Amino acid sequence: MVCCRPLSCAFAGISLYPSRRGLAQALSSRPIGSWLLSFATYVVAAIPVEVAWRGFALPRLQKRYSAFAASMIIGVLWAVWHAPLLFNLDNVMSTYPLLPWFVNVMMDSVIYVWLYNSTKGSVFLLVLYHALSNILGGFAGWSTATASIAIAALLLLIYKPATISANGRKYSLSD
Repeated sequence: MVCCRPLSCAFAGISLYPSRRGLAQALSSRPIGSWLLSFATYVVAAIPVEVAWRGFALPRLQKRYSAFAASMIIGVLWAVWHAPLLFNLDNVMSTYPLLPWFVNVMMDSVIYVWLYNSTKGSVFLLVLYHALSNILGGFAGWSTATASIAIAALLLLIYKPATISANGRKYSLSD
């Protein structure tokens, strides 16, 4: 259960933001079928992303670098990959401020590496987390960034940057 503690903090932290009434209203106004369809869509979209970043790249990077360094490398690549959405005025991400958004992506990368290492390399759980993050981000918007940054900072304080793992191990190609 240690690996779920930051996740529960993240979701609890979202309720602390002034936008919680808007979030609660948005959450309750959609039928369950709509939620399931959104979640399924995000799961399908997250599969190739997580297989590539965490399933393929991360173990190779962690074989050579610390977990923190690997998370920063993937974070930069992840930010560059998503950067075009910041300039698409039809996308909600176009309202995000560039520098805080970049810091948030880097800190999200730390959280994903922690999840990967703490679950012995489970890409499946990362896909589910990614899908859930996309759904919550769609309703809470930019307010989730503060929670992500705080959680990543706590993870780096609690766990060693060399492994960023609840079990003290990082998973690479040899595992």
